[in-house]
Amino acid sequence: MSYRGLVQSNVRKALALIKDLAEDIALIQSNPTEYDFNSLEAGTTNPQKSVVGGVVLSSSRRLKSARRVLTLKLLLVSEDVSDLTDYDQVNVRGSVYSISDYSDNGYTIEVDCVREGS
Repeated sequence: MSYRGLVQSNVRKALALIKDLAEDIALIQSNPTEYDFNSLEAGTTNPQKSVVGGVVLSSSRRLKSARRVLTLKLLLVSEDVSDLTDYDQVNVRGSVYSISDYSDNGYTIEVDCVREGS
């Protein structure tokens, strides 16, 4: 077994051990576009949604210009997400957050999410 396979296996085991902390996280592509080569026009399709397991690492609230800003940091398994650049929002605990940044080390992905409230 290669080291990469060993690390991926251990990441899966770690998430299995913290299953009470793991949650379903819906990745949302809100305005996907498709190109019709026959008519030479671009149009939007139905939003794409993919549900993966992950962990909320941190959650915070702060005031910015008299508006409440909610931020989340999520941890996802890289194998579960084909390409995070395809998605621009996540649905966590019934609330939709915008993806502001992410880092992928090949094994796990840390995702920074933001939502503005009133």
